[in-house]
Amino acid sequence: MNAFKSVFDPLDLAIIDRVYEAILAQLEAQRDRDVNERLKDGLRKRVMTCAGASQFDFDALYDRVVGNRSDCF
Repeated sequence: MNAFKSVFDPLDLAIIDRVYEAILAQLEAQRDRDVNERLKDGLRKRVMTCAGASQFDFDALYDRVVGNRSDCF
């Protein structure tokens, strides 16, 4: 996620990282195992795409990422 430092301020990056980690933990708990790298890469891209859609806080970004919303794309 370092490539986005010029676009997001440090607080935004911290929120993005926490959303990614929260969703990843949820996925791993549901699967009862580690998530493969392909799924992690897809999750990273979705979080970054949704973060770029508009202003956000943790809850709003989390809801955008896990929701079935088209405003992230």
